[in-house]
Amino acid sequence: MFLSIDYLKNGSLKQQLAYATLSRLNILNELKDFNPVLCGTIPIGIDIEGFDLDIITEVHDLNSFKKLLKNSYEKQKQFRISQSLVRGISTITANFTYEGFEI
Repeated sequence: MFLSIDYLKNGSLKQQLAYATLSRLNILNELKDFNPVLCGTIPIGIDIEGFDLDIITEVHDLNSFKKLLKNSYEKQKQFRISQSLVRGISTITANFTYEGFEI
């Protein structure tokens, strides 16, 4: 169910807005080689104020992934990217705002 965001089309208003926003941004298609999955409160229908759209991926080449993120999204509002070590695993976190949603 969560491997595609199509289920959001018929969900709550926030889910429908998230679907429309992610579709216009085309981010899940852009990241398809990294098995992107939308996670967090939106997919499971928890309605909280100040939510964001969290996407997790599977990355084996951090440098190429970081380059893709920069090339594709660095012009978005409040873009920032960082790399850190979490439980011994190197991770990349990128954030930006698109159509009022924090991605």
